[in-house]
Parts: sequence; structure tokens; C-alpha cells
Amino acid sequence: MKEIYRLLAIIFIVIVLTGLISAAKTAAQPGSCYLKANSRDVFVVVYELDRSGNMGTMIWQNRINQDQEVLITVPHARFRYFYNDNPDINQPLSGGFSRWCDGKRTVGVP
Repeated sequence: MKEIYRLLAIIFIVIVLTGLISAAKTAAQPGSCYLKANSRDVFVVVYELDRSGNMGTMIWQNRINQDQEVLITVPHARFRYFYNDNPDINQPLSGGFSRWCDGKRTVGVP
């Protein structure tokens, strides 16, 4: 009978430790969200923002077709994007909008 309780205690400890490790990994992961082109096709360039709001490295760029969603992941759950709402025409990018990226929510662009 003692062996059964000992085995159950070990199983319980393993389950608790696994849960704690998973929670730590989840908390340490960067923010994720979806970019969605609402009204038309758009070319988007995304830069990460640090904790102070300073623009860092480019993390993603591509065309997003109307009503399409694209999953992005950013290190500090904040990003800034620039866009071209006529992606078939070579023209300067507009924008510079800062957004939060967390909980896999949808962020409309432009």
C-alpha cells in the first residue's frame, strides 16, 4: 500500500513540475498576433519595438491579400508597421503605426 502512495506522489510531482516548466516557457515566448488586410491587398513591412518603443530590426515583410491573415511573432509584443496599399505599384511606404501583438489577436492593416 505504501508503494502505491509513493508512486502516486511521484506521478503528482512529475505532473506539477511539467506544468511549471510549460508555464515558464509560455511566459517567456514573444507575443503573437495576426495581421489582416481588411479592404484591399497591401504590402507590409514590420519592425520590432523594444520596451522603450524604439524601432529595432525588421522582422517580417510581404504582401497580404484582401481578407488574408498572417501570423507574426514579435519579441516584446510591440511592433511598428509600414505599408503600400498599391502593392503592384512601386511607391514609398506609408504608416509607421505602432501596435500591440499579444494573445494571437487580429491587427488590421492598413
